[in-house]
Amino acid sequence: GDVAGVQTHVHILVTNGELIPTLGKLLLFGLHPHFHADLIYSSRDSGKQACFADVARRFPSAKRIVAIGDSKEEEVAAERSNFEFIKVTCPAHVRSALAFLGTSPM
Repeated sequence: GDVAGVQTHVHILVTNGELIPTLGKLLLFGLHPHFHADLIYSSRDSGKQACFADVARRFPSAKRIVAIGDSKEEEVAAERSNFEFIKVTCPAHVRSALAFLGTSPM
């Protein structure tokens, strides 16, 4: 979203999957409006912790970074990166988490 042309939040997806199947899942679950393909990171080779570190480096002035995920690996990586963490178990939980955070589709 943005306020007077200033971006107030960015949605970044970190996945262990490959890009094309991940984009398919986003479409299938109706989450595609929330994630731009340029902001999808793969943790397949480097792990969640390294991807979260990349995110923190790319957005150094972020006031708040929230990780939304379903695994212990994501929870631990978020904690180590000083990110907030919201645990989800289905796509509806992701939509609820995004609504809770006050975000809207890009």
